[in-house]
Amino acid sequence: MALAKKLVNDGSHMLDPCCAIVGEDEKRYRTSFLEKIATRVPAPILVDSTEADVVEEALKRIPRKAIVNSIKTWKMARSASPRSCPWPSASLRL
Repeated sequence: MALAKKLVNDGSHMLDPCCAIVGEDEKRYRTSFLEKIATRVPAPILVDSTEADVVEEALKRIPRKAIVNSIKTWKMARSASPRSCPWPSASLRL
């Protein structure tokens, strides 16, 4: 928490937390992290995962704009109609 606040105070425009750790449950780890900072730090949070359920769960916990970075999301956006996107409130532009 202290590091996230310091980064924002020092001029960071977004937070890009690494929550995919080998041998750890990414969804549980990211959820725990977001529950601590999502409402306390004003910067947008980047959600970077190749797992759709992890991204979806993260977006539920971020009460403001978020940035989604995922290879699978990019491929899905290129090949699918906007109605098939699992996150209808997300705006994907390529």
